[in-house]
Amino acid sequence: MNHREGERISTDLPVTIYGPDRGPILALLRDVSLSGAGVECPDCVGIDAMDLVEIWMSLPLGKGLEPVRIPGFVVRRTGERLGVMFMDELPWLARRLREAAVREQSSRPITEAPVLSGRLFSDS
Repeated sequence: MNHREGERISTDLPVTIYGPDRGPILALLRDVSLSGAGVECPDCVGIDAMDLVEIWMSLPLGKGLEPVRIPGFVVRRTGERLGVMFMDELPWLARRLREAAVREQSSRPITEAPVLSGRLFSDS
């Protein structure tokens, strides 16, 4: 079943994943749409379907990189790949990824994924 709305945009953007009792976990955002994302996450052991997660990233917004936190839940897990559905549709995210030519910035190693302060949901 495909839960996504809108066009999928391919990317290799480094991100940080937080899940129940897990994180920060370095990962790569492989594709994104209005309603969800595909995330490659070799170290996401213990994060499974229906788990709440946060995807943290830095996007070029305005004059510099801005931290972005996106809440969602895992709809499927296939090997090292997570399918995440966002809590809300995010048309601005797809537009920003297109405008910012994220692929040019994706040459950064995965170890440079953002680790931000604060959480959108608690572990309890």
